[in-house]
Amino acid sequence: TKRSLVTSIGAAHPCGAYMASRTFLRRPLSALVLASALSVRCVAQSVVAEGCAAAASGECDVANMLQVPSPRMLGEAADDETASSSHPNRQPMPGHRTKHPKPSHGKEHAHGPWKEWPPRQWLGGGKCEMALDKECAVMPCALNHGPTQCLHDGLSRKRCFCSPGYCLNEDGICVLQLRTVKANVMPVNSEQRMGPIKRGLCSSGGGGRALSYFVGVLRGLTTLGLMPEFEELVTISGSSWASSIYMFAKNPDEELLGARTAPEKLTLDFLDQNASLIGWTQTRSTDMLAIELLALKCPPEKLWQSLIGKTFLEPFGLNAPNVMLAASPKSVARIKANNPELENATFYTPRPDRPPSYVMLGALLTPDRHKASAETAVALQMSPGQIGSPYHPSGKKLSSDPLSPMVGSNTTFLVGDGFVESFAFGGAAPTNPKVQSGGDDVWVGAPPVPFTLADAVGVSSFMPAPDFANSALLNMLNPRIHYWPVTSKKFPPSEPGGVFELADGGDLESSGLLPLLQRHVESVVWVANSNQGLNRTYPWRDFCGMKKGKRSWESFDPVAAGLISQLVDKFGYGAEVSDSLDYLIYNTVFERFELLPVACKLWWSEQRGMPAVVRFKPTVLPNDRWGLEGGNQVDVLLVYLLNVEGFNTKLPKHTQDEIQLGEHGSLAHWPYYKTTLQNPPEVTSYTMRQVNLLSALGEHAVMSHSPLFKSFLRK
Repeated sequence: TKRSLVTSIGAAHPCGAYMASRTFLRRPLSALVLASALSVRCVAQSVVAEGCAAAASGECDVANMLQVPSPRMLGEAADDETASSSHPNRQPMPGHRTKHPKPSHGKEHAHGPWKEWPPRQWLGGGKCEMALDKECAVMPCALNHGPTQCLHDGLSRKRCFCSPGYCLNEDGICVLQLRTVKANVMPVNSEQRMGPIKRGLCSSGGGGRALSYFVGVLRGLTTLGLMPEFEELVTISGSSWASSIYMFAKNPDEELLGARTAPEKLTLDFLDQNASLIGWTQTRSTDMLAIELLALKCPPEKLWQSLIGKTFLEPFGLNAPNVMLAASPKSVARIKANNPELENATFYTPRPDRPPSYVMLGALLTPDRHKASAETAVALQMSPGQIGSPYHPSGKKLSSDPLSPMVGSNTTFLVGDGFVESFAFGGAAPTNPKVQSGGDDVWVGAPPVPFTLADAVGVSSFMPAPDFANSALLNMLNPRIHYWPVTSKKFPPSEPGGVFELADGGDLESSGLLPLLQRHVESVVWVANSNQGLNRTYPWRDFCGMKKGKRSWESFDPVAAGLISQLVDKFGYGAEVSDSLDYLIYNTVFERFELLPVACKLWWSEQRGMPAVVRFKPTVLPNDRWGLEGGNQVDVLLVYLLNVEGFNTKLPKHTQDEIQLGEHGSLAHWPYYKTTLQNPPEVTSYTMRQVNLLSALGEHAVMSHSPLFKSFLRK
């Protein structure tokens, strides 16, 4: 598979094979992004010729478009977007009739050269020019022009125009004609802390494996009627793919999560059915979607977010490029009342029957074109209502070196200490220091385009960003945003902020637990979507056996025992499980001696053929990097993905036989599916059989411990 991947990249671009063979053979996802970026010139013509008819815009009179109350007003996005397409490799959403949606070619644009802020997108008034000098009768409007639509110009021609409420800037990009908006700025520091909350749910990263297992856990918790008990949901990477649909899609739970299952009924034929809509999204091919986006000139820093949006959100009408985010309909009403120019704006808000607080964890990696490291990276918490980073990490400013002397010199910068409302995220910092330190309904810079749901989900899952940040060639592929910190008494001067590169939250902390600890959570259900089993050759009985004279925790080696990094880094082993950049070294929140009892419970669960659901109650340690005071106890219910013999033996014989085939069967690597190239040549997608069986395992973990979950969440 690796050899064919290198060959295909080399065929697309003369230096592609060299780059793939030298750098990315061990990182297939990185190879996909690189291959797509290098090969666009070779494949664009054929893809556009095949797909432009499906992508071409519907007819519309340009006069109707211009009848907006103000050129500053943001137009509504179409509500009837679907996942259907005329592409032969694209399947319609299961259980739904194939439609021909109203196309929308508007996408988030690239913020120019990323060298200054505010960029030239900001207009100072005057005439709003909306017509691009581009025809779209054959080829759709290119995505690098920002939010656009294809319309008749009154001369029997189809031309590209900016979407309603957007105007052309000097660079030929369609941007919002807004300088400022009124928004809430929420400080979070040592004097103004978050929380407390009683119960939280977090689910780790892990690509399609995380999505599949987490869908099953959600199904089990929903079956038991326990989801209303959670006040906050925190997800990362593949779990964010699932949770974003769960939080926003209007479909009934039985459609989204699937009906309840029993291991005895999981025949191969049953597993091949489209059991859940969220699970079905993991079967969609990202390969051709990526090529289509590049053929439409998707800006490189928007490629991954756009790909994730098309794959997971578009089937549910959640991928409109101009739709803003807000916490609730009540928040939308307040935002529009404070900003009349946004009267016609469309917002995505979470469902009212979901956890009231929702965080997708990403990372502020480093200032643009500067070297990334554990010292420069901090968590970026993206919610429907607010986005930002709480607390100044370690209570100080950070610094980073440039990628090259041509970029500039060492940069010292301030990050953290609070949030700005999501609809205003990405704009310029307020010039008034009092405003930047927090307040309700204060004037802040408006973003050129909204930070969308697809942006948040994409950023939360862009794992290669740290490697790309330190590469002059691949740096352009990292997501970017203009970010400014919330100031405080310790750092009172106004801080203009700047352009930052963004990354997967799992590059810093893959569990989602630490944002909940920042909110002083009392009880947590922690779903750990592990990528490996325990090491069965490790001398577990020497540590966990019943005999006297057991070995102590000081000699226990969690890495050799096969425990995953998202667990052991919380107990002070971050350096042992970090890569060369040491991103996990700041995640210590529990004492080392508290890990061994947890590890033994996991081992005993596996020995008994039971799902690994372990309860423990550690004391939280102070952690300046994450702003934790420490001293409190947190009640944790850990749901740890392991191979469960008791589940496997209940499966029908043909399903068991398929598992026994190992890498030669359709359930290869069970249950630790690979995040990339599980089904080569497909890079990220799974089969419905694989998704359904892993979801059933997650459901089984909850249902087999239903009394424990009920007592834990209803205490």
